[in-house]
Amino acid sequence: MGSRDKIRDGRTIQSTADKGLIYTCRCGWIDIGHANPASKYPNQGAVNLWANVNDETGERSRNGAWHKVTHKIMMGMRKKIPGFGWEVDGTFGPTRHYAVRVGLSTAEKEEVALAIFMDVSIAAEELQGTFWPVSDSSFSGEDLLSNLIGFYDAVRRPDFNKLFLYQSCLPVSKAAALMVWDTHGSIGTHKVREFNRPLLFPCRDCPGGGPRFPMPGLPLPELNAIKKAVYGWNYRVWKPDDPVLRDPLPPIGVLPPIGGIGAPLPRLATVAIGGKCRKLPGQTYDSLSRIAQDFYDDPLLWPVLYHDRTNRQEIGDNPNVVKIGQPIIVPDIKRLTEDDRKRICARGRDWRLYNS
Repeated sequence: MGSRDKIRDGRTIQSTADKGLIYTCRCGWIDIGHANPASKYPNQGAVNLWANVNDETGERSRNGAWHKVTHKIMMGMRKKIPGFGWEVDGTFGPTRHYAVRVGLSTAEKEEVALAIFMDVSIAAEELQGTFWPVSDSSFSGEDLLSNLIGFYDAVRRPDFNKLFLYQSCLPVSKAAALMVWDTHGSIGTHKVREFNRPLLFPCRDCPGGGPRFPMPGLPLPELNAIKKAVYGWNYRVWKPDDPVLRDPLPPIGVLPPIGGIGAPLPRLATVAIGGKCRKLPGQTYDSLSRIAQDFYDDPLLWPVLYHDRTNRQEIGDNPNVVKIGQPIIVPDIKRLTEDDRKRICARGRDWRLYNS
């Protein structure tokens, strides 16, 4: 959280290596330190996080399908003792260890890095909240957006426009920023729990004087190019003592048999997403569970559909996302035993934890 004495003239700051707090017409308050993606300490900062995810140099899982990524956010101060060269570490903060799938595309790595970055950032803000009322820094209005700017600066460099912070956000003078602070209170009294939702205030330096009263601004498209990865597919919590460490989404071609059935199941039918259901009048196929309900009388048997190689290639990495017109093969499950069905239904209760 910034303080009044840290307010700077946003029009003169040219680098995130600077420190301070600036106000901008388009992005609201920004903490320059939070927007700095670099850190000289291992596993800290967006630059180091991106390198760990992108380079895949972390410890490998037992099955070789995952690599370990550690990310932390430290708060507090480190001070050197004069004359000794020693450094006293007075920092604290959340440290998280994640398993990231090996061999992801660059776009997938960006999504995973963003998800990890957001997870740990939220954990840090929640930890700060335990010190209330001593400090009101938890979810201070500028924190998460400033963090996100730093993340994009690290991941999209040089593609990400580094002038975004200093030109596109429309920074104002120090005098105007001080007036915003004195009129509407410290930024720590305004809480924001969304990363891409700037909090805007009336300001004399802004076009039209800014909004008439403090209000959330629109999400910034420059900070919406990367989507957060879904937990459990390409990343999850690292479990070094997991005796199985199975891949929750095995690659096409090496799928293990469902319920002990090794040979492919015969084809019962082929339907199209968006087509009319057989037994459900007036309804259409909009999910795998609806197809399973229609053909198998049990929506929890949807993993049978997703386990089919052709269906998996057609649908992609997320069984919860199907598109109009996609053809879905419906395997015949007469060969499955009752125990097979129970095991499949157990895996189908939560699509986010499929095969985990």
